[in-house]
Amino acid sequence: MFILTQKKCSKCKEVKAMDDFYSASHTKDGKRSDCIKCVNARHREQYTTHKEKIAERGKRYYAEHRDGVLIRSAERYQNNHDAIIEQRKQHNLANPEKMREHSKKYYNANKDTITNRIREWRKNNLDKVRLYWHTWYNRVNENGGKITEKDWKSLKEKYLFTCLCCGRKEPDIKLTLDHVIPVSLGGENVIENAQPLCQSCNSSKNAKHIDYRKW
Repeated sequence: MFILTQKKCSKCKEVKAMDDFYSASHTKDGKRSDCIKCVNARHREQYTTHKEKIAERGKRYYAEHRDGVLIRSAERYQNNHDAIIEQRKQHNLANPEKMREHSKKYYNANKDTITNRIREWRKNNLDKVRLYWHTWYNRVNENGGKITEKDWKSLKEKYLFTCLCCGRKEPDIKLTLDHVIPVSLGGENVIENAQPLCQSCNSSKNAKHIDYRKW
């Protein structure tokens, strides 16, 4: 029995391996006539040209089939958990500014919901919260240094009460003290190692060494 290992793409006219074509049950060889690269290129072009129309159609479909979509999404996530997590990490690392802007928009649109969720989690996990702060204060004491209220107020005045990451100002946001070199990485608790960030940006920075004062 003769088995095809290659075929010619009907679009780009290149001869490619059978694995470079999407499956199709209605064809004799079980593959589409155009290769994966050409199919994806056409889909990208269609999406760019009809972006709003496609987005609206997607919203309507989700509203009409919400339960089924959520079930399929959960199954896909469960079956491909490690691959999806790795894909998200790579995307976030490759698009830091985009992810930061997305996080800000999401937070601003869901501020009350997020705040209530955090309060509820803290209420139900008091032991974890106490352990976290106990560990953090021990590290601060081990690393040395002290920041007074006067130091903190002077630092905020120096930067015009502005979050150095997102550019928003008090009183629209609440500034928090962030250690440029995190305490967990050996950073000292001194004003020279401090920068003012809003709570959202401070949380996004987490335990990374990022000096927004340079920007």
